[in-house]
Amino acid sequence: MANKPMCAHYWIIEPANGPVSQGQCQNCLEVRDFKNFVDAYHQDDD
Repeated sequence: MANKPMCAHYWIIEPANGPVSQGQCQNCLEVRDFKNFVDAYHQDDD
C-alpha cells in the first residue's frame, strides 16, 4: 500500500444552506461535508 503525502488542507466551503455544507480542498481536491451549527455544550456560560 502506497503512502499518500500529507496535505495542508485549504478548504473552500459552500455557504450555509441546511445542516451541512460541502467543502473542497484547493490543494488536493478532497471533498468533505462540514456541519453548519455550533454545539452550545462547548460554549462558555458568561
